[in-house]
Amino acid sequence: MGNMVRREYIGGSGWGTERSHIVIPPQYSRLAITNGIHKPKRWNISMGELSTAPEIAAENTGTTSRVYAYHGGETEAKVDFEGHGAVWFYSFQWTDGRELISHSDKFRGAVVVPGPGLVAVGGATLGEPGWGTLPPWKMSLRPA
Repeated sequence: MGNMVRREYIGGSGWGTERSHIVIPPQYSRLAITNGIHKPKRWNISMGELSTAPEIAAENTGTTSRVYAYHGGETEAKVDFEGHGAVWFYSFQWTDGRELISHSDKFRGAVVVPGPGLVAVGGATLGEPGWGTLPPWKMSLRPA
C-alpha cells in the first residue's frame, strides 16, 4: 500500500491571462499539471500558505477564482455573477467549509460572511470549490 497514489482533479485554468487562485487540499503533498485537450502554454505558479491570502476589499471583482482573508466580524456581502459561480467560507486552516451561495447560471444575491476566515469565489463542482476561469463576478461587502 505504500506505493499507492491517489489522483484528484482540483481545478482548471481555463483561458485568459488573469491570475487564478486555487487551494491544494492539505492532505496532498504534490501538484501535477496536465494539459488536458489543449496545447500546453507557459505557467507561472506562486505557492504560499493560506495565511498569506490577500485581504478582502470592500469591493472585489474578477474573472477567475479567488481566495481572500477576512478578519472582521459577521457582515453581509452582495454578490453578482454574470454566469455560474459560488462563494464558500472556510476557517484559516481550510476546515469547516460551507457553501454560502451557488448557481449554475447568472445570479445576484447576498450572503453572510460569519466572521474571520477565508472567503473563496469559484465555480461549483459537486459541492466543492471549482478553480480557474469564471464569467465576470463582483462581491461587495456592506458596511456594518
